[in-house]
Amino acid sequence: MKLVALVGNQNSGKTTLYNRLTGGKRKTGNFPGVTVDVGVAPLVGAKEITIADLPGIYSLSPFSDEEAASVDFINNNSPDIIVNILDATSLVRNMYLTLQLLETQKPIIVVLNMMDEVRALGGEIDMFCLSRILGTPVIPISAALNQGIDTLQAAISSYSYGGQKFFLPYSGKVLESAKKIAQIFMQDAKNNSSLGEIFKDKNEKQILGFAIQLIAKELTLPLSSAAAIEVEREILQTEREVGLDREAAVADMRYKAAETLYTSCVKEGERKATLTEKLDKVLTHKYFALPIFFAIMATVFYLTFGVFGRTAGLAVETLTAFGIEKVRTLMLAKGVGLATTSFVADGLLGGLGSVFAFLPMITALFFFLSLIEDTGYMARVAFVTDRLLAKIGLSGRSIVPALIGFGCSVPAYMSLRTISSKRDKKLSALLIPFMPCSAKVPVFALFTAVFFAKHQALVMLLLYVLNIAMGVGYAFFLKKTVVKGEPQPLIIELPNYRIPSLNTTASYLWDKIKGFFSRAFSVILLTSVVVWFLRSFGTNFAYTENPENSLLAQMAKFIAPLFSPLGFGDWRAATAIITGLAAKEAVVSTLAVLLGGGTQLFTALRGVFTPLEAMSFLVFCSLYIPCTAALAAFAKEVKSAKFALLSMAAQTVISYIAALVFYTLGRLIIFLSG
Repeated sequence: MKLVALVGNQNSGKTTLYNRLTGGKRKTGNFPGVTVDVGVAPLVGAKEITIADLPGIYSLSPFSDEEAASVDFINNNSPDIIVNILDATSLVRNMYLTLQLLETQKPIIVVLNMMDEVRALGGEIDMFCLSRILGTPVIPISAALNQGIDTLQAAISSYSYGGQKFFLPYSGKVLESAKKIAQIFMQDAKNNSSLGEIFKDKNEKQILGFAIQLIAKELTLPLSSAAAIEVEREILQTEREVGLDREAAVADMRYKAAETLYTSCVKEGERKATLTEKLDKVLTHKYFALPIFFAIMATVFYLTFGVFGRTAGLAVETLTAFGIEKVRTLMLAKGVGLATTSFVADGLLGGLGSVFAFLPMITALFFFLSLIEDTGYMARVAFVTDRLLAKIGLSGRSIVPALIGFGCSVPAYMSLRTISSKRDKKLSALLIPFMPCSAKVPVFALFTAVFFAKHQALVMLLLYVLNIAMGVGYAFFLKKTVVKGEPQPLIIELPNYRIPSLNTTASYLWDKIKGFFSRAFSVILLTSVVVWFLRSFGTNFAYTENPENSLLAQMAKFIAPLFSPLGFGDWRAATAIITGLAAKEAVVSTLAVLLGGGTQLFTALRGVFTPLEAMSFLVFCSLYIPCTAALAAFAKEVKSAKFALLSMAAQTVISYIAALVFYTLGRLIIFLSG
């Protein structure tokens, strides 16, 4: 079995290449930090070769959890081949990692991705020149356009390392010092068994690489006291001569080597203002950037919940209701018992059907968010919000998990791995529950359609604005009280704008739709069945058509008074809140089981809630804690179940207070105006 690791800077196209090589559908995006864990799959047509997709790194000195995962994988799994993917449009910056990998003398194939963009800019890269200087294969590809993939597959399949010595294209005082230090290593290894074991079977180039890494403080070795003193003396002498500290001196040497490689092997095209530069003058403008962002999001909500979502959702709802009634009629005609018919029609199909009606809205929302991310605009959002977020104690990088949280809280918590500061990570984690995930969309869509149909898109937008405002206020409060200190400065790569890939978008949507159906036929289905059973049988376990006499009603009436001050003290509303802890879509399925599906649900809701009470219910649902899966992900990422539980308790208190204030003010306004 041959293990191949895909290694490269963030946003260099590793995951797109991984999907090409393996036929996988791993999440991709035109945004740094999309990949936060290791993905593994066999190479297409060669099951004996395993491809590993690693999170992006800029050097072999990790600064965040996901970078540490990549470096640990390289060091601990000893891949047979490292495929180093470089963004060919930013060769000098990407080459820094390449040079570090060459220093380790591990088997490597260099891949220049996005060559279509290089050619579009009129540039040329001499692959033979780079290969000759580096001493390793260099292969041009365009992963997005599926160009050069066959050549790379063949190179991976036929590659034979053979322990060859890759070239280190360095020069200057630091290299001279590294050679002297390498000699000290080899002398010390003769009488130092610990060092001798490390150097066993290592060639002189590898030992020279060790010396460079030790100078840069990227490596420690078990040197004898005498050797350690000699090494430190040599490093101090080098620092004095070059006028830089040891780490900066090595970095300077590497970047000079990368620039020399670029000058020798790359022919630049005629310099013109690129589309990215032209767009950024507007989209990252000091004054226009934020209004443009809000306008884009408002348009997304209008299209999702207005133009497209309402029409498609109504069509799905009508078909679903028609199908359920057909099943009910058929079962009764066949003499099936009332309880069994109710179980199938109301418990199974009714609960699921009520949620399916909102699938078009969820699909549309993910479609537009995917387009925003794939174009490269999402990185600009992080950039332009950095200054604002700094005022509440966060950095622009915190916008990444926040925006992912609009889709699902679980990957949002996973994306915290891209934040190296523990302080920023915890504060960002506390912000995620304020972002209304897609699972809450059915709840929002149902209540706004019933009570605010003429202004549905506007009310939906206001709910999102409320959540963001509450999250900002909470973060500001924490900054001033519990989580003090300054946020880590934002260092982020702004990728080139690109036309979204149809395959990527389709794959992304299919993945989300599969996730929706997975929840629908597991958590939501189970919840619907349990709710149906409890509302269909009384305390004597006899079937009852009156939910007021059911087991569920008797249990829920103990909880319902807690929500009376918020305006929704009805036991059915309380039940929906509780089942929503398993999955937020279960709020809708629960109400459908308790009140009836389709148009019957719309009518029944108006009998349970007034518009003010419905809005209070929405405020609470939009802010209260995420599902149990998200809570587990939260605890895992912050490495503290206690912290996660305490934060969720605080989140519940906040949602309760927010709904209480809203409902109380609403009643006061109605009283004064009446």
